[in-house]
Amino acid sequence: DVMYEPYQVVNIQEAVNFLGANSRSPLLRALLEAYNSGCKDMWIYPAAPMSEYVETISDRLTVSGGKTFYQRYYDRLTSAYAQLVQWDCNEIVVPVEAVFYDAGDVDFVNQLLDFCAEAFATTGLVSLGVIGTRIVAPSSTSINAMIADERISNITAGGNFLMIVMGEGIVNLPQISTTFISTFAVQTAALMATSSLGRSVAGLKFPYISSVVGSDYSEDQLELLTQAKINPVVRSKRAKRGVAYEAKLLTDN
Repeated sequence: DVMYEPYQVVNIQEAVNFLGANSRSPLLRALLEAYNSGCKDMWIYPAAPMSEYVETISDRLTVSGGKTFYQRYYDRLTSAYAQLVQWDCNEIVVPVEAVFYDAGDVDFVNQLLDFCAEAFATTGLVSLGVIGTRIVAPSSTSINAMIADERISNITAGGNFLMIVMGEGIVNLPQISTTFISTFAVQTAALMATSSLGRSVAGLKFPYISSVVGSDYSEDQLELLTQAKINPVVRSKRAKRGVAYEAKLLTDN
C-alpha cells in the first residue's frame, strides 16, 4: 500500500512486516535473496501493488484493463525511477521482474540504462543496473533472438552501467517453506555487492540457487551469448552429475 518511497532495510523482520509478510511478493522474495546472500545495506522500493502482479509468466502478455502486465509495470517503473534518480543510495539497482527478453513491446533495458546514466549525471555516483530474463526453457529461437537483439548493438559507452543475466533457477530460502523460480538478477547483484572490488563475479556460485531451470546451452550458444555481452548462468560439472547448489555465472560483461 506504500509506493514510490524508498524504504531502508534496518531490521529484516520489520522489512518483512512492511511488505505484509507475503511470500508471493516478488519484492519480498528479492529482499530475502539479497539478505541471505550477505547484503546488509539495502533499500527496497515498492513500485507497484500486489494486485497488479501476474505470477504466471505465460499470462504476462495478456491484455487486462487495456495493458499487459509488462506495459503496466513499465509505467510504474518510469514513475519510480523519476523519484529515485535524486537519491544517492542506489549503487546497484535491480528492477525485480523486469526482463530483457520476451516482454512484448516493452523495453526495460533502455529504461534501466537511461536511469543509471541520469543518476550518474545527477549525483555523480555510479549506479549499476542488473536485469534478468524470464524464459523457463530457452529454445534455439529465443537464444538467437537475444543474440541478434538490436538494443545490445546500439548500446553506447553507457552500457557499462548495465548487466544482463540470462537464465532462471530454483531458489531455496530458509524463511520461505516452498521453493520458487526466479531470475538470477538479485543474486548476481548480491555477488557484486559482497565481493571485493577487484574480483570478477564470473565463476562464483549462487548460494541459494539449488538448480538451474532448463537444458544446458551448447558451446556455440555460450560463445555467441557472451560475445553479445549477455551473461548466461550455467551448471558446473558437479551439477551435471546431480549435485545441488552448483550454478555459476559464466561471464560478467
